[in-house]
Amino acid sequence: MDAEIKEMIKEVWEMTDQYALKRIAKTDAYFFRRQAAADRITDQTVLMEIAFKDANSYVREAATSRITDQGVLVLIIELSEVARIRETAVGRLTDQEVLLKIALMDDSISVRAAATRRLKGPRG
Repeated sequence: MDAEIKEMIKEVWEMTDQYALKRIAKTDAYFFRRQAAADRITDQTVLMEIAFKDANSYVREAATSRITDQGVLVLIIELSEVARIRETAVGRLTDQEVLLKIALMDDSISVRAAATRRLKGPRG
């Protein structure tokens, strides 16, 4: 990563103004600045919008990693075509029934494995 890109990311990471972070996350031309902003946003509604709408999968994943609403996480798992994003959402899920279903049925072995690791139960 070159110095200019590092400086642009650092600038976003040092921001505390949520309004400015939301603006960057939604409109910046550089995906790495949108990603860094999504990593700092606390507004769940904005994070959901980014998780479903951003053109870049890394930005969507960053937003997904901050979402707490279990229903939204399930939707992301159902709708995302990117296994990495589904894995991130699985890592935030707590519903054991949903995790079991994902562990048995997801198309991606890595997502199934992530769900299996989250299942609680007797350990042998």
